[in-house]
Amino acid sequence: MLARVLRSESASASARLISTRLIHLRVAKKGRIRKRLPFSSVHCSGSEGTFVGERLKLTSGSHYIQSLDDAIDLFNEMVRSRPLYSAIDFNKLIGVIVRMELPGVAISLYQKMELLQIPCNICSFDILIKCFCDCHKFSFALSTFGKITKLGFQPNVVTFNTLINGFCIEDRMLEAVALFDRMVEEGHQPDVVTYGTIVNGMCKIGDTVSALNLLRKMEECHIEANVRIYNAIIGCLCKDGHHGDAQNLFTEMQEKGISPNVPTAV
Repeated sequence: MLARVLRSESASASARLISTRLIHLRVAKKGRIRKRLPFSSVHCSGSEGTFVGERLKLTSGSHYIQSLDDAIDLFNEMVRSRPLYSAIDFNKLIGVIVRMELPGVAISLYQKMELLQIPCNICSFDILIKCFCDCHKFSFALSTFGKITKLGFQPNVVTFNTLINGFCIEDRMLEAVALFDRMVEEGHQPDVVTYGTIVNGMCKIGDTVSALNLLRKMEECHIEANVRIYNAIIGCLCKDGHHGDAQNLFTEMQEKGISPNVPTAV
C-alpha cells in the first residue's frame, strides 16, 4: 500500500537528505452523503478567459461554439429535443464550457439536467467533481463522489485522479494517499497522472523524502515519470538547500531521455 511506501524511507534517500520534516496532516471529518447534489448553494466566479471558439461534433451534426451564449442556446435546444441527446453529447457541450474556465456555469447546467431527469454517465460525474474542485467547493466534490456508486456507476481512474488532486489542493495529503490505496484495492491501475498529483502534493508541503520514494515506486511499477514530476522534486530539493541531490536527479532525468524544460532549475 502507498501509505506504507511513504512511511518507509529508502536507504539512498536517507543518505542523501539531512533530515525529514514532521508533517502534521489534518483529516477531514466524515459527514453524511446528501441524496441530491448540493447545487443551489454553489457560487463560483469565472470568465471566458482566452476562449476563441471551438467546433463541436454531436450526433445532430457540427456546431460552432464561439461564446457562452452560443453554448447556452445549444444546451437549451438539446434539453427540448426529442428524442433526448445522449449523456456523451451533453458532456461534450459542458466540456466546452469548462474549457471556457466557467466551472460554475457547468455545475448549473448539470443541476438543470438532474431536475429534468436527463441521464448522466460516469464522465458527467468526473466533470462535475472537477468543477466543484475548481470552485473550491471540495465538500460538494466529496458528496458527488459518494453519490456515484449509489446511482449504480463505478468510479474510474479519472474519477480517482480528480478527487486525489482535490485532496492535494486542500493540503489533505493523508486522505489523498488513502484514496490512492482505495483506488488500487478496487482494481484500478494508477497512472502517471495519479503519481504526479501526489508527488506535487508532497512537494507542496515540503515532504521531499516521500516524493522521492514515490518516484522510486513508479520505477518499480514500470511507470515512466515525466518532466513535471522531476521538476517538482528538483525544485523541492533546491528549496531545501540540497543542490547536490537536485543535480543528481537532474542528471538521472537526462540519462533517461527526459528533456528538461524552462521550469527545470538546479
